Amino acid sequence: MVVARIEAERGSIAKMLETAGHKVFSLGNIEKLVGYLAEEIDIVFCDVVPDRGPELAVIQQWREQSPRTAFILIAAQGLVREAVAAMKAGAHDYLLRPMASVDSLTCWLLN
Repeated sequence: MVVARIEAERGSIAKMLETAGHKVFSLGNIEKLVGYLAEEIDIVFCDVVPDRGPELAVIQQWREQSPRTAFILIAAQGLVREAVAAMKAGAHDYLLRPMASVDSLTCWLLN
């Protein structure tokens, strides 16, 4: 699952993952993610938005209902504090932008 506000970024990440052979769902905002709780989703790549509460609430809700799903946050350099707060809410890790290749996105799938 790829969740990103910016369509070009969302499409780029989804394409990298699809090219690597992964089935990908993509959404424009994290609030819509709860509609996918019935799906077996292994990993969610989600962009970090400053000063937004819904991300933390959705991550917590998802982790309660589907604890095996890994959340990997994608943060700009200045949003590390927000990424760490999301990790405290249940995210597994974060990646910093810019991401040069699919390797940085699929590292979790290989480990």
